[in-house]
Amino acid sequence: MNITIIKLVAAFTMLLDHIAEVFGMAGWWFFDGEMLRNIGRIAFPLFAFAVVNGWYHTKDKCKYFSKIALFAAISQIPYSLAFRTTNTIPLEAGEKLYYIGLSYKWYVLLFFVVIILLNYCFMKKNNIALEKYHIMLFLLLLFYSVEIKINGIWILYDELNVLNTFLCGLLILHHYEYIKKNSIDKKCVYSVINSMMFVLLCFYRADYGDYFAGIALVLLLYFTYHKKLMSSIVIIIWAFVLYAVVCANLKNALFAMLSIVFVLLYNERKLPRLKNFFYIWYPFHILLIGIVNIIIKIT
Repeated sequence: MNITIIKLVAAFTMLLDHIAEVFGMAGWWFFDGEMLRNIGRIAFPLFAFAVVNGWYHTKDKCKYFSKIALFAAISQIPYSLAFRTTNTIPLEAGEKLYYIGLSYKWYVLLFFVVIILLNYCFMKKNNIALEKYHIMLFLLLLFYSVEIKINGIWILYDELNVLNTFLCGLLILHHYEYIKKNSIDKKCVYSVINSMMFVLLCFYRADYGDYFAGIALVLLLYFTYHKKLMSSIVIIIWAFVLYAVVCANLKNALFAMLSIVFVLLYNERKLPRLKNFFYIWYPFHILLIGIVNIIIKIT
Protein backbone atom coordinates (compact mmCIF):
# COMPACT_ATOMS: atom_id res chain seq x y z
CA MET A 1 0.00 0.00 0.00
CA ASN A 2 1.46 3.32 -1.11
CA ILE A 3 1.85 6.21 1.33
CA THR A 4 -0.55 8.28 -0.80
CA ILE A 5 -3.36 5.80 -0.13
CA ILE A 6 -2.57 5.91 3.59
CA LYS A 7 -2.80 9.70 3.51
CA LEU A 8 -6.12 9.54 1.65
CA VAL A 9 -7.54 7.19 4.28
CA ALA A 10 -6.26 9.52 7.01
CA ALA A 11 -7.73 12.58 5.28
CA PHE A 12 -11.14 10.93 4.85
CA THR A 13 -11.38 9.67 8.43
CA MET A 14 -10.21 13.06 9.69
CA LEU A 15 -12.98 14.74 7.68
CA LEU A 16 -15.60 12.48 9.26
CA ASP A 17 -14.18 13.22 12.69
CA HIS A 18 -14.22 16.98 12.18
CA ILE A 19 -17.76 17.01 10.80
CA ALA A 20 -18.94 15.05 13.83
CA GLU A 21 -17.00 17.20 16.28
CA VAL A 22 -18.38 20.48 14.98
CA PHE A 23 -21.90 19.58 13.90
CA GLY A 24 -22.65 16.42 15.81
CA MET A 25 -20.75 16.76 19.05
CA ALA A 26 -20.56 20.50 19.73
CA GLY A 27 -24.11 21.54 20.46
CA TRP A 28 -25.88 21.21 17.12
CA TRP A 29 -26.93 17.57 17.26
CA PHE A 30 -27.89 17.30 13.61
CA PHE A 31 -26.88 13.66 13.93
CA ASP A 32 -25.26 11.34 16.40
CA GLY A 33 -21.58 11.90 15.78
CA GLU A 34 -20.21 9.24 18.11
CA MET A 35 -19.54 6.68 15.39
CA LEU A 36 -17.92 9.22 13.09
CA ARG A 37 -15.72 10.39 15.94
CA ASN A 38 -14.72 6.80 16.63
CA ILE A 39 -13.79 6.33 12.97
CA GLY A 40 -11.85 9.58 13.15
CA ARG A 41 -9.45 8.06 15.69
CA ILE A 42 -7.85 6.22 12.76
CA ALA A 43 -6.57 9.47 11.28
CA PHE A 44 -3.91 10.69 13.70
CA PRO A 45 -1.74 7.53 13.83
CA LEU A 46 -1.80 7.38 10.03
CA PHE A 47 -0.84 11.04 9.66
CA ALA A 48 1.91 10.61 12.26
CA PHE A 49 3.22 7.65 10.26
CA ALA A 50 3.01 9.70 7.05
CA VAL A 51 4.91 12.62 8.61
CA VAL A 52 7.69 10.29 9.74
CA ASN A 53 7.69 8.69 6.30
CA GLY A 54 8.11 12.11 4.72
CA TRP A 55 10.92 12.97 7.12
CA TYR A 56 12.79 9.81 6.14
CA HIS A 57 12.30 10.24 2.40
CA THR A 58 12.53 13.98 1.82
CA LYS A 59 15.63 15.28 0.06
CA ASP A 60 15.42 18.61 1.88
CA LYS A 61 14.37 18.35 5.52
CA CYS A 62 14.51 22.10 6.04
CA LYS A 63 12.07 22.63 3.17
CA TYR A 64 9.85 19.82 4.47
CA PHE A 65 9.76 21.34 7.94
CA SER A 66 9.19 24.84 6.57
CA LYS A 67 6.23 23.71 4.48
CA ILE A 68 4.54 22.12 7.50
CA ALA A 69 5.23 25.29 9.51
CA LEU A 70 3.75 27.47 6.75
CA PHE A 71 0.55 25.45 6.58
CA ALA A 72 0.35 25.32 10.37
CA ALA A 73 0.15 29.12 10.28
CA ILE A 74 -2.29 29.15 7.35
CA SER A 75 -4.53 26.62 9.10
CA GLN A 76 -4.79 28.43 12.42
CA ILE A 77 -7.59 30.87 11.55
CA PRO A 78 -9.72 28.16 9.87
CA TYR A 79 -9.05 25.93 12.89
CA SER A 80 -10.25 28.64 15.26
CA LEU A 81 -13.39 29.28 13.21
CA ALA A 82 -14.27 25.60 13.15
CA PHE A 83 -13.34 24.35 16.60
CA ARG A 84 -13.67 27.21 19.05
CA THR A 85 -16.63 25.92 21.07
CA THR A 86 -18.20 29.34 21.58
CA ASN A 87 -18.34 29.81 17.81
CA THR A 88 -21.08 27.17 17.69
CA ILE A 89 -23.46 28.67 20.26
CA PRO A 90 -25.34 31.99 20.48
CA LEU A 91 -23.70 34.86 22.32
CA GLU A 92 -24.53 35.18 25.98
CA ALA A 93 -26.04 38.37 27.33
CA GLY A 94 -23.34 40.94 27.96
CA GLU A 95 -20.66 38.98 26.11
CA LYS A 96 -18.14 41.16 24.30
CA LEU A 97 -18.42 41.20 20.53
CA TYR A 98 -14.82 42.24 19.98
CA TYR A 99 -11.66 41.22 21.77
CA ILE A 100 -7.94 41.23 21.17
CA GLY A 101 -5.47 40.00 23.72
CA LEU A 102 -2.69 37.57 24.54
CA SER A 103 -3.09 33.83 24.80
CA TYR A 104 -0.35 33.73 27.45
CA LYS A 105 0.21 35.72 30.59
CA TRP A 106 2.18 38.75 29.41
CA TYR A 107 5.10 38.07 31.75
CA VAL A 108 5.36 34.45 30.59
CA LEU A 109 5.47 35.52 26.96
CA LEU A 110 7.95 38.29 27.75
CA PHE A 111 10.24 35.83 29.54
CA PHE A 112 10.31 33.44 26.59
CA VAL A 113 10.76 36.21 24.02
CA VAL A 114 13.67 37.68 26.00
CA ILE A 115 15.32 34.25 26.24
CA ILE A 116 14.98 33.76 22.48
CA LEU A 117 16.33 37.22 21.62
CA LEU A 118 19.26 36.84 24.02
CA ASN A 119 19.97 33.49 22.45
CA TYR A 120 20.01 35.11 19.02
CA CYS A 121 22.50 37.68 20.31
CA PHE A 122 24.79 34.97 21.67
CA MET A 123 24.57 33.14 18.33
CA LYS A 124 25.61 36.29 16.49
CA LYS A 125 28.43 36.91 18.95
CA ASN A 126 29.72 33.39 18.33
CA ASN A 127 29.37 33.77 14.54
CA ILE A 128 26.61 31.17 14.36
CA ALA A 129 24.19 32.00 11.58
CA LEU A 130 20.48 31.96 12.25
CA GLU A 131 18.76 29.28 10.22
CA LYS A 132 15.50 29.99 8.43
CA TYR A 133 13.52 27.78 10.76
CA HIS A 134 14.69 29.79 13.80
CA ILE A 135 13.02 32.92 12.42
CA MET A 136 9.97 30.95 11.34
CA LEU A 137 9.47 29.50 14.83
CA PHE A 138 9.78 32.92 16.43
CA LEU A 139 7.20 34.43 14.07
CA LEU A 140 4.87 31.49 14.65
CA LEU A 141 5.22 31.94 18.39
CA LEU A 142 4.27 35.61 18.14
CA PHE A 143 1.33 34.76 15.87
CA TYR A 144 0.07 32.13 18.30
CA SER A 145 0.32 34.59 21.16
CA VAL A 146 -2.66 36.60 19.93
CA GLU A 147 -6.37 35.98 20.52
CA ILE A 148 -8.89 37.85 18.36
CA LYS A 149 -12.69 37.93 18.39
CA ILE A 150 -14.62 39.92 15.77
CA ASN A 151 -18.38 40.42 15.94
CA GLY A 152 -18.68 37.55 18.40
CA ILE A 153 -16.63 35.14 16.26
CA TRP A 154 -13.24 33.93 17.45
CA ILE A 155 -10.72 34.34 14.62
CA LEU A 156 -7.73 33.25 16.70
CA TYR A 157 -7.74 31.54 20.06
CA ASP A 158 -5.43 29.59 22.30
CA GLU A 159 -5.82 26.03 20.97
CA LEU A 160 -3.45 25.18 18.11
CA ASN A 161 -3.99 22.90 15.12
CA VAL A 162 -2.44 19.46 14.85
CA LEU A 163 0.31 20.51 12.44
CA ASN A 164 2.01 22.16 15.41
CA THR A 165 2.16 18.80 17.15
CA PHE A 166 4.03 17.45 14.15
CA LEU A 167 6.31 20.50 14.15
CA CYS A 168 7.27 19.88 17.77
CA GLY A 169 8.00 16.23 17.02
CA LEU A 170 10.12 17.07 13.98
CA LEU A 171 12.07 19.69 15.92
CA ILE A 172 13.07 17.07 18.46
CA LEU A 173 14.02 14.65 15.67
CA HIS A 174 16.05 17.34 13.91
CA HIS A 175 18.17 17.96 16.99
CA TYR A 176 18.48 14.26 17.74
CA GLU A 177 19.86 13.63 14.25
CA TYR A 178 22.21 16.61 14.48
CA ILE A 179 23.64 15.44 17.81
CA LYS A 180 23.95 11.88 16.52
CA LYS A 181 25.92 13.11 13.51
CA ASN A 182 27.93 16.01 14.93
CA SER A 183 27.88 15.60 18.72
CA ILE A 184 26.92 18.50 20.99
CA ASP A 185 28.49 21.83 20.05
CA LYS A 186 27.63 25.51 20.55
CA LYS A 187 25.45 25.63 17.47
CA CYS A 188 23.48 22.67 18.74
CA VAL A 189 22.99 24.19 22.19
CA TYR A 190 21.73 27.51 20.84
CA SER A 191 19.46 25.80 18.31
CA VAL A 192 18.01 23.52 20.96
CA ILE A 193 17.23 26.52 23.17
CA ASN A 194 15.38 28.22 20.31
CA SER A 195 13.42 25.10 19.48
CA MET A 196 12.56 24.22 23.06
CA MET A 197 11.09 27.68 23.64
CA PHE A 198 8.63 26.94 20.86
CA VAL A 199 7.93 23.39 22.03
CA LEU A 200 7.39 24.40 25.66
CA LEU A 201 4.98 27.18 24.77
CA CYS A 202 3.05 25.33 22.08
CA PHE A 203 2.96 21.56 22.57
CA TYR A 204 0.31 21.52 25.32
CA ARG A 205 -1.93 23.89 23.33
CA ALA A 206 -1.80 21.85 20.13
CA ASP A 207 -4.25 19.17 19.07
CA TYR A 208 -3.02 15.86 20.54
CA GLY A 209 -0.63 17.86 22.70
CA ASP A 210 -2.13 16.70 26.00
CA TYR A 211 0.18 14.40 27.94
CA PHE A 212 2.76 14.83 25.15
CA ALA A 213 0.74 12.13 23.36
CA GLY A 214 1.01 13.27 19.75
CA ILE A 215 4.70 14.10 19.92
CA ALA A 216 5.41 10.80 21.66
CA LEU A 217 3.76 8.86 18.84
CA VAL A 218 5.78 10.72 16.20
CA LEU A 219 9.02 9.95 18.04
CA LEU A 220 8.15 6.30 18.63
CA LEU A 221 7.17 5.78 14.99
CA TYR A 222 10.45 7.37 13.93
CA PHE A 223 12.50 4.89 15.96
CA THR A 224 10.46 1.90 14.77
CA TYR A 225 9.89 3.10 11.21
CA HIS A 226 11.77 0.30 9.42
CA LYS A 227 10.00 -2.39 11.45
CA LYS A 228 6.31 -2.32 10.61
CA LEU A 229 5.41 -4.84 13.28
CA MET A 230 7.09 -2.73 15.95
CA SER A 231 5.37 0.40 14.63
CA SER A 232 2.05 -1.41 14.88
CA ILE A 233 2.75 -2.48 18.45
CA VAL A 234 3.64 1.12 19.28
CA ILE A 235 0.31 2.34 17.88
CA ILE A 236 -1.63 -0.32 19.80
CA ILE A 237 0.03 0.58 23.11
CA TRP A 238 -0.29 4.32 22.42
CA ALA A 239 -3.99 4.01 21.55
CA PHE A 240 -4.73 1.88 24.59
CA VAL A 241 -2.94 4.19 27.02
CA LEU A 242 -4.33 7.43 25.58
CA TYR A 243 -7.90 6.43 24.87
CA ALA A 244 -8.71 3.42 27.04
CA VAL A 245 -6.72 4.41 30.14
CA VAL A 246 -6.48 8.20 30.11
CA CYS A 247 -9.74 9.03 28.30
CA ALA A 248 -11.65 5.93 29.46
CA ASN A 249 -12.99 5.35 25.95
CA LEU A 250 -12.35 1.81 24.76
CA LYS A 251 -14.16 2.34 21.44
CA ASN A 252 -11.82 5.17 20.52
CA ALA A 253 -8.86 2.98 21.41
CA LEU A 254 -10.07 0.09 19.26
CA PHE A 255 -10.70 2.31 16.25
CA ALA A 256 -7.30 3.97 16.62
CA MET A 257 -5.75 0.50 16.65
CA LEU A 258 -7.35 -0.21 13.26
CA SER A 259 -4.78 2.13 11.73
CA ILE A 260 -2.19 -0.64 12.08
CA VAL A 261 -3.85 -2.47 9.18
CA PHE A 262 -2.68 0.28 6.83
CA VAL A 263 0.75 0.48 8.44
CA LEU A 264 1.27 -3.27 8.02
CA LEU A 265 0.16 -3.09 4.38
CA TYR A 266 2.47 -0.18 3.60
CA ASN A 267 5.16 -0.72 0.99
CA GLU A 268 7.55 1.44 -0.98
CA ARG A 269 5.63 0.98 -4.20
CA LYS A 270 5.57 4.22 -6.15
CA LEU A 271 2.25 5.59 -7.33
CA PRO A 272 1.40 9.08 -8.62
CA ARG A 273 1.84 11.47 -5.72
CA LEU A 274 -0.58 14.21 -4.76
CA LYS A 275 2.33 16.46 -3.95
CA ASN A 276 0.68 19.40 -2.18
CA PHE A 277 -2.87 18.11 -1.95
CA PHE A 278 -2.70 17.11 1.71
CA TYR A 279 -1.07 20.37 2.78
CA ILE A 280 -3.88 22.31 1.10
CA TRP A 281 -6.62 19.90 2.13
CA TYR A 282 -6.12 20.43 5.85
CA PRO A 283 -6.80 24.20 6.01
CA PHE A 284 -9.31 24.02 3.15
CA HIS A 285 -11.64 21.47 4.72
CA ILE A 286 -11.61 23.05 8.18
CA LEU A 287 -12.19 26.48 6.60
CA LEU A 288 -15.31 25.12 4.89
CA ILE A 289 -16.47 23.57 8.15
CA GLY A 290 -15.74 26.82 9.96
CA ILE A 291 -17.67 28.93 7.44
CA VAL A 292 -20.70 26.64 7.61
CA ASN A 293 -20.39 26.67 11.38
CA ILE A 294 -20.48 30.48 11.49
CA ILE A 295 -23.32 30.74 8.96
CA ILE A 296 -25.45 28.44 11.09
CA LYS A 297 -24.64 30.48 14.17
CA ILE A 298 -25.56 33.86 12.71
CA THR A 299 -28.74 32.58 11.10
